[in-house]
Amino acid sequence: SDLLWWEDRARAVDGTPVTAVSLMLHDSFLFFDAIHRIDAGQRPSVDFPTPLGAAMLYLPWLGSKISGGYAGAVEISSAIVALVLCLACAQACARRHSATLTAILVAAVFLIAVPAMLEGYVAPHSITWEGGRLLNIDQEFTTAMFYNRWGWGALIAIFAFLTPRSESDPAPISEVITLGLLLAFLFWLKPSYFIAGVAAAVLYAFLGQRPWRT
Repeated sequence: SDLLWWEDRARAVDGTPVTAVSLMLHDSFLFFDAIHRIDAGQRPSVDFPTPLGAAMLYLPWLGSKISGGYAGAVEISSAIVALVLCLACAQACARRHSATLTAILVAAVFLIAVPAMLEGYVAPHSITWEGGRLLNIDQEFTTAMFYNRWGWGALIAIFAFLTPRSESDPAPISEVITLGLLLAFLFWLKPSYFIAGVAAAVLYAFLGQRPWRT
């Protein structure tokens, strides 16, 4: 019945072709719309409503500027996010973990933060209207909820700081700044990850010799 309803909605009117795109299983079109709005000078949550944090809209917009179009925008922005998170993870591991564990954590952050090809993944309800008939679009990759991947990657980097350092000196200001920047990113990404990150940051402070200073 859903297919018949969409077929009725997608019929050409006065010879004008119509495309049915709202059956996409992921929310790519939300970011496609946001990119065009930002290009037009609009601001998320100010000029147009969005339940999403500004970071998950502005970063794909930046990716679209680098790639020259929407294609690859999420993947490029995800690679940028992963690079920054990997550097933060490496900073945390430098005084705490071996090179092997550091490499494993950095690889985990990158694999989590960047949407990957999913072999055999098919979205049967992704439909478009072309040539006078409905066509199913089989998708071999997904960008669905990539912002959750970014949140998980950021939390891995934050949690890497929780292992006691090899020396007992007060927390280095560089680490405090890195944690602050990660928390700011999570705040503009999604509140649930921000709350978990704040809890980890508080624990980080009280694991040191001068918790109130940290």
